[in-house]
Amino acid sequence: MMNKWIELKNKLPEQSGTYIIYAPSRDKRLPLITAVFYDEKYGWRLIDIWAKVITHWMYLPKKPCENKIINK
Repeated sequence: MMNKWIELKNKLPEQSGTYIIYAPSRDKRLPLITAVFYDEKYGWRLIDIWAKVITHWMYLPKKPCENKIINK
């Protein structure tokens, strides 16, 4: 999987799933970056998120290996 931002105008996800999105805000210091579900048929499922324009998305990173998690 790739971990780089993909411009929405260039490519949509190829299958339904959870992705990270980037949406600029009026305050350029505080963009919205969050994980949301994308449905091939219906598009982005933005429940309780008030982003008006999504400009970029990326695949989720691999989950951490459990044996490498350190609890202190």
